[in-house]
Amino acid sequence: MKKYITIAFITMVLMLCMSINVFAANESESNDSKDNATAISVNSITYGNLSKSNDVDWYKFTVSQNGYFSVSFSHTTLDNSRTYWVFRLYDSSGSSYIDGVSSSYSVYGNSDTTTNTYGVKAGTYYIKITDDYYSDAQYSIKVNFTAATNWETENNNSKDTADEIKVNSEYNGALTTSSDVDWYKFTVSQNGYFNVTFSHDVLENSRNYWVLRLYDGSGASYIDGISSSYSVAGNANVTTNTFGIKAGTYYIKVNDDYHSGTPYKIKVNFTAASNWETENNNSKDTADEIKVNSEYNGALTTSSDVDWYKFTVSQNGYFNVTFSHDVLENSRNYWVLRLYDGSGASYIDGISSSYSVAGNANVTTNTFGIKAGTYYIKVNDDYHSGTPYKIKVNFTAASNWETENNNSKDTADEIKVNSSYNGALTTSSDVDWYKFTVSSKCDVAISFDHATLEESRTYWYIYIYDSAASSKLLTFSSQGNVANKTSEYVSLSNGTYYVKIQDDYHSGINYSFVVKERHDCNGPWKVVKNATCDQNGQREQTCDICGRVAKTEVIPATGHKYGEWVIDRNPSCSKEGERHAKCSVCGTNKKEAIATLAHTYSDWKVVEEPTCDTVGKSQGTCSECGAFVTEDVAKLTHEYTDWETIKAATCTENGTEGRECKLCSLSETRNVEAYTHHYGDWEIVGGNKLIPPIVKEKRCELCDDTQVYKDWSYSWIAVVAVVVLIGATIGIVNYVKAFKKTKD
Repeated sequence: MKKYITIAFITMVLMLCMSINVFAANESESNDSKDNATAISVNSITYGNLSKSNDVDWYKFTVSQNGYFSVSFSHTTLDNSRTYWVFRLYDSSGSSYIDGVSSSYSVYGNSDTTTNTYGVKAGTYYIKITDDYYSDAQYSIKVNFTAATNWETENNNSKDTADEIKVNSEYNGALTTSSDVDWYKFTVSQNGYFNVTFSHDVLENSRNYWVLRLYDGSGASYIDGISSSYSVAGNANVTTNTFGIKAGTYYIKVNDDYHSGTPYKIKVNFTAASNWETENNNSKDTADEIKVNSEYNGALTTSSDVDWYKFTVSQNGYFNVTFSHDVLENSRNYWVLRLYDGSGASYIDGISSSYSVAGNANVTTNTFGIKAGTYYIKVNDDYHSGTPYKIKVNFTAASNWETENNNSKDTADEIKVNSSYNGALTTSSDVDWYKFTVSSKCDVAISFDHATLEESRTYWYIYIYDSAASSKLLTFSSQGNVANKTSEYVSLSNGTYYVKIQDDYHSGINYSFVVKERHDCNGPWKVVKNATCDQNGQREQTCDICGRVAKTEVIPATGHKYGEWVIDRNPSCSKEGERHAKCSVCGTNKKEAIATLAHTYSDWKVVEEPTCDTVGKSQGTCSECGAFVTEDVAKLTHEYTDWETIKAATCTENGTEGRECKLCSLSETRNVEAYTHHYGDWEIVGGNKLIPPIVKEKRCELCDDTQVYKDWSYSWIAVVAVVVLIGATIGIVNYVKAFKKTKD
């Protein structure tokens, strides 16, 4: 018995060993070269050993999908920490390391090893195992593979082998050695803005482990043209500054600062937008072209970053710039905003169109009058903050504004007398010059207006100069609390003169002024443009003395004088007619359409017969043009047959009658109520007065239904008979007893 138990135990052990071998494999010698490599399956254990000191074991594995893997190498524990094995990971060529640097691992006698994690594309890869100090101990290897589309794929160590990633999707990677570099590239089809988030499992210290760099489409220049570089500490994650970019391809480079094979996650967060600055816009020549009256976003990515913008206006007018941002905690100046003319080198006002922007405030610049042309805005740091900002050029077309730079006689704006003009002194050093011409001797004065200020101090001085701009002919000032003021008149001969406006105490508020001309001008009216039938004319009153046009008047248009209507084409029922009338003054024809005539329909025919359920159609034809029209023909009325019995009524059930439409065979039914029973007289059918009850019945004459009635009214007779019978019985019994006694 024990013998059989032993045999069974051994059999079970052998079966267990066989079952284990199903999930494991062994190397197949000779696998000493890449070409003879043993094929192994991922996620399965393979056993092997180095048969001699110069033995080499090659393995290959194939994955059908992109993903990531590591290799676990374990062995029988040896007594010391000497390096016994060296194993290396190769790409599909079998000659280059899988990471392009050095995918090589030493295995000590007293420990096992698991490699870094490698992202790979679908394909075949190789493992090579050699000895460092020989041992024939058995080892096992296992390729731990997971299919994934969001892992870097080695070898991506250069711009040319960069992994192509999608924006707004997260990807994983790892720097396998201190020399490993991971490159990524992403493409956007629209302008917009982005930042990059870089995260990892938290390490124990604050040492910088990774360096993240962002490049433009060349893969060689930083995306902001300066230094889009970010260090990532072991105990922190990083989100980069926000960069505005144009549609195109861009690159990301990740490398070591201090090595860690810890996997990381990277994501390009992109939003399509047409109102963001596009890097690199660090100079006038690469300035972003923006539209007036539209808001744009930007950010200074480093303390050296500069953002240039240019805008073009096709008309003269005036503008200011609003610059806003999220409020920062202190009043330090973070940004400097400068406005330049078309050269991009000179301030727009010729002095200093420069504005500092504090962290706790937004800025709106002075108002500048400009000519049609191109202008530039420059934004740079005073104290660095990567906080995004908003910028907007607020422009209004106008012909009556000063045009910067008009700071001298030679650049004076040319104006007309008796017309209003606007301007502003943008700084305390700003000066506005204007020149005007009078054609004859006259008197002129300055009317000067502005918003009312609180103080009565003098803010502006206004002068009129002679043609050489050397002698002052009029001096005039305006106080802050007096909104509108007119100077005295000064006499001028015909010629050119200048107006100069400058600060006494600075206020950047807008002003307006008029050079008023005064003299008596009378003369005859002269028609300079005759009125016509449809256009106004004009006449002018010209001064006999100075020749100035003193007044102008409109001569109203006379209006057309049309004759009788002439019919050019008679109307029909299918086409409009046409007629015209001719103006007797200018010969202009006025044309009108004559409405179409009504159709005359006849010869009506039924084209679709009506039924009891559907409307019919009839068609009439126009006798003039042959057009036809259809009209509805009313539905027919049902014509029913007489009611016929379908089921006769009885005394107990309703009956049914039906009838049918003669036109469409529609049928309908109705109920016939059941009859009432008609019973005859009661008849005795059983019993008698002596033996109750008396049974009576009566029958329905229509359906033979029978009703039965039991009459107990004669029951007293039966009672009397019973009593008599009982008495007789007692008498007989007593008689018999007496007779028997007598006999005895």
